[in-house]
Amino acid sequence: MQLLSVVVALLLAGLLLLWTALAAWQRRKAPGSDLFALAAGSAGAAALAVAASIALSLPREVALASTVVVGLVFPVPWLLFSFAYTGRNDLVSPGAATAVAAVPVTGLLATGLIFGSRLVPWLTLPARDAATGLAAVTAVFLNMVQWLALLYTGGVMLVGSGVVLWTFHRYEHLDSTAGTLLGVFGTVPWISVLFGLRVSEIEPIALPGTVAVGFLAGGLAAAGSLERYQLFRNVPAAGNVGPATVVKELDDVMVVTDSEETVVEANAAAEQALDAAAAEVIGADLEAVLDVTLGDLRETTPIELQSVSGRCLFEPTVSELTDQHGHRLGYAIVLRDVTARTTRQQRLEVLNRVLRHNLRNDMNVISGRAELIRRNADDPELARNAQCILRNARGLNRLSEEAREIDRVIATVGTASESVSLAPLAEGVLDAVGRRTVTTDVAVPEGIAVRSSEEVLKLALENLVDNAIEHNDTDAPYVGIRASYDADRAYPVTVSVDDDGPGIPDTERRVIERGDESSLQHGSSLGLWVVRWAVTRLGGEIDFERREPRGMTVTLRLPGERRSEVGADAAPDGVRQ
Repeated sequence: MQLLSVVVALLLAGLLLLWTALAAWQRRKAPGSDLFALAAGSAGAAALAVAASIALSLPREVALASTVVVGLVFPVPWLLFSFAYTGRNDLVSPGAATAVAAVPVTGLLATGLIFGSRLVPWLTLPARDAATGLAAVTAVFLNMVQWLALLYTGGVMLVGSGVVLWTFHRYEHLDSTAGTLLGVFGTVPWISVLFGLRVSEIEPIALPGTVAVGFLAGGLAAAGSLERYQLFRNVPAAGNVGPATVVKELDDVMVVTDSEETVVEANAAAEQALDAAAAEVIGADLEAVLDVTLGDLRETTPIELQSVSGRCLFEPTVSELTDQHGHRLGYAIVLRDVTARTTRQQRLEVLNRVLRHNLRNDMNVISGRAELIRRNADDPELARNAQCILRNARGLNRLSEEAREIDRVIATVGTASESVSLAPLAEGVLDAVGRRTVTTDVAVPEGIAVRSSEEVLKLALENLVDNAIEHNDTDAPYVGIRASYDADRAYPVTVSVDDDGPGIPDTERRVIERGDESSLQHGSSLGLWVVRWAVTRLGGEIDFERREPRGMTVTLRLPGERRSEVGADAAPDGVRQ
């Protein structure tokens, strides 16, 4: 009757553990679920093996061997599971698994030799109690290796259980009962193995009886944590992976959630902005904390949130947290306060639109009246004054057009890049000034392309050409565009615009190169600023160089490509009048 009870208990424990392993394997996308399944499966197989040895009256060594094997095997996947489940992914790798398993594998080899000599006739190693001489020394040595390996796996088991219990203690939103059940599953079966081996020589039924109790308790704990407490629904791994990703000193609001959108970490900026301590935020639902859903945050458009300083605009960035296997652990959410920037941008857009419209209309009126005065004035002084008014009004109109071009650059920020062939673009820009008394030439080999928005690149070249012509003080201005490609340069494509004018004043050139305009040192035109912003948009840089004996060269250094070698050594198209 006693044997029957032990067999039934072992069968129940084995089947329960194997069912738990199957259920965990079906959730294998969750962090550590495959390792959990391996641990439960090894324990379940051992319980069934011990039950079979008793029910079929197999040699006692079968139960002993099965018990020792599970004692050596079970702690390895259990430790790796504890690392994966709690987010210590750097410790879950083939190298780490090999290092952890080295001693248990040695113990398994020793176990195979010890019990194989008793069960398999052709193994020549005798049993320890029958061995003499060298064979006796070998038997003692193998038993010592076996027990040292068991003690080592006991330490491995305790480390794994300690990691799990500490993690559940650290995060208050995790159910402590689930953590306790996990601890029971990882600890009690192995303890029952060790205790059973120690008492097996006193009472033969003690080993399977102890294993039956320990494994049944472990099976119930594993099944309960998996089904009752949804072990792989709220995985604490995000709480360890998140802080490794999040810089605590970050000024932006940052929260980390698990895959169920429960907040597991929040930085100091989040606590300050939300006017809530970490204890109030961690464990709460994301929507309850931020008053928006994860779907709203994924839209990446500024959203309004109630912060300690009132309603503010935040620009959200949502990053998915995954382990080394690509399993989703949770989300890292960064909220950047863009209230001041957005408000300023809106003010600038309104002012820009209103001023440009009013300036253009008013300047047209002023220009028209000044032209009438200049034509009809009998007084030469009055005509000169009218001409001065007309010249300045046209300058303001030109400034308004340059402001419009700046809008064009800004508007292209979100447009997709394309491969823009440089030669036809340069030709088109110079063709547009052909009606003026200007000498132009093009030296752009075929096949050079720039990955860019064609509108932005064209705008930069147009402004450089217009600037070269407008400020040229000769009777027949010259302007040329040349380009080259060298794959070994940091910026493979260089595009240069040459002129023979007086050159760009040093003060204005320094302003553009430095990228900082002040009230004491400022440029006279927005045209070069348009070029600088366009080149920045293209991912390149701008350079100024004086020509000898006269003139200026403005060079744009850009990332680009050579789509073919056609025309690689092409000569300039020639001078055009």
